[in-house]
Order: sequence, then C-alpha cells, then structure tokens
Amino acid sequence: MATNTAKPSKRQHERVGVALPVRAADKAGTTRDISVGGIYFELDDKTELGSDISFVIELEAPQGRMNVTCRGQVVRAEKLGSRTGIAVQLADMNIAMGI
Repeated sequence: MATNTAKPSKRQHERVGVALPVRAADKAGTTRDISVGGIYFELDDKTELGSDISFVIELEAPQGRMNVTCRGQVVRAEKLGSRTGIAVQLADMNIAMGI
C-alpha cells in the first residue's frame, strides 16, 4: 500500500505563472507568479524580509495600458544572482487605465 508523503501546501490561493514588468521605487523587475493574495517577482534590488513594499505592475489590455499599483509585506526574500526573488503578501491593489 502506497502512502502520500508529500507536504501539504501552505498556499491559500492558486497561482498563475506570468512574466510582467514590475517597478518598485526606481528598480525594475519581472513577475514570476501571481495569486489573489500575493505575488512573487524578481527585482534588481535587495529587500528585507518583513518590510513593507509598494510596486507597480504594467499590463497591456484590449482597452489600453494599465498600471496595477500594489502594496504589501515581504514574506520571503532570496538572492538570485544579481537579483532578489521577493514574495509579497498583498494588502492593497489599485488599477489605473490609460497610463
């Protein structure tokens, strides 16, 4: 009889893998995946675990360009060569059309 030894996932929301441009202050990066509750992206900057962060995701939509302004808390930060991988638990999100 086989038993399942896989760890249960701590994630509450399904993630969607997508690469989109992201800006945090004057630093550029790229998203890796997004969910309802959070986002993971790589950034050309160091970021501290537990810090608050604001960033903008740039989207192209049929209606035109959109900027999604997000605010949240860094729940994971890992060094990835010259970049930092950042997992953010979202606290707030606003969409602006036609930017």
